[in-house]
Amino acid sequence: MNNEPIIMKKSASNILLSICIPTFNRADFLRDAIKYILPAVNNMNEIVELIISDNCSTDGTSEILKELPMSPWIHCVRNETNVGALKNGLNCIDLAKGEYIWFVGDDDVIRPEGLNHLLQVIRNHTEIDYFVVNAITLSNEQRNNLSDIINNDAISKQQNTKFKSLSDKDISSFNEYLDPDFDPIFLGAMMCNVLRRSVWQKGVTGIDSNAQMGSVVGTYLVCSVLARYMVGKPSFYVGFPCSLAFWGHQEWRGFMPIILAYTFYSILDCYEEHGIEPWRIDKCRRYLHQNSAMAIYRLALFRSLPGKELFSFRLHLFRYWRHYELWKGLLIIPFKSIGPYLLRKLILK
Repeated sequence: MNNEPIIMKKSASNILLSICIPTFNRADFLRDAIKYILPAVNNMNEIVELIISDNCSTDGTSEILKELPMSPWIHCVRNETNVGALKNGLNCIDLAKGEYIWFVGDDDVIRPEGLNHLLQVIRNHTEIDYFVVNAITLSNEQRNNLSDIINNDAISKQQNTKFKSLSDKDISSFNEYLDPDFDPIFLGAMMCNVLRRSVWQKGVTGIDSNAQMGSVVGTYLVCSVLARYMVGKPSFYVGFPCSLAFWGHQEWRGFMPIILAYTFYSILDCYEEHGIEPWRIDKCRRYLHQNSAMAIYRLALFRSLPGKELFSFRLHLFRYWRHYELWKGLLIIPFKSIGPYLLRKLILK
């Protein structure tokens, strides 16, 4: 992969955690991410490194990265061309030297006390390959209050979190996570996953780096890796929210219909293929049926939606026609859409 180094980093064998931020054209958001994490990285006694891979941004991102201090624990690169989101993420894995890798979105922010907590957990559980990490979830409109949320503990405790439990917990089997009541996107949020680098390296070996958005690898690579290497293994759940995750401005929202109607089902197929109990998968699928109906209708009716070629309405119905939840979802959507119109007609009469 072609990339242009901005800040060179020395190799080090004592790095515990690599914080990896792939970025593209989000200079203002990235500035916030760097502002709050940089002091913490500088004070971590050489056990944390920060890696930023710029996918040939055109909005001033490179200028922000050039302003970063020279440090052996900061490594930034700029791709000469836009290589796509997947390859940009793989670039981070290639650059990482830490024992563990934590991918963080360029629009998300790590809480300094969250980083301290996470490092302590990792130190106490070095036998564990995989940590699920809680996050405070915020709308983009709340970004104006970012400083208060980070620095005021009382305010931060009032916010919603990705996962309900705020308590750390040993998890005897990875399989326990596969429950829509725990995570309705089946561990797809990258900022909630900390995985041993050697597992990442095995997981990405031989993958199609040109996989399209909508496929499992092209959309939720981490789920593919977890399915192949973590099923049945012990894990650790970090209930303390270690980052702030912002929702509502993702550029890939246009892909949501194919993600809901196809990608999530494919993720569950992948988990099932590698040993997740069928009853767990069945519960997740039935949850999806009730929440993907609108996406299915949109894919069936609008030919221009991205990723539509991956989805077959006929095959979807053929595979899941025995599931009551599928029909419930498909029948409720038209009623909700047409019902108010018919009601208005009756009232006017």
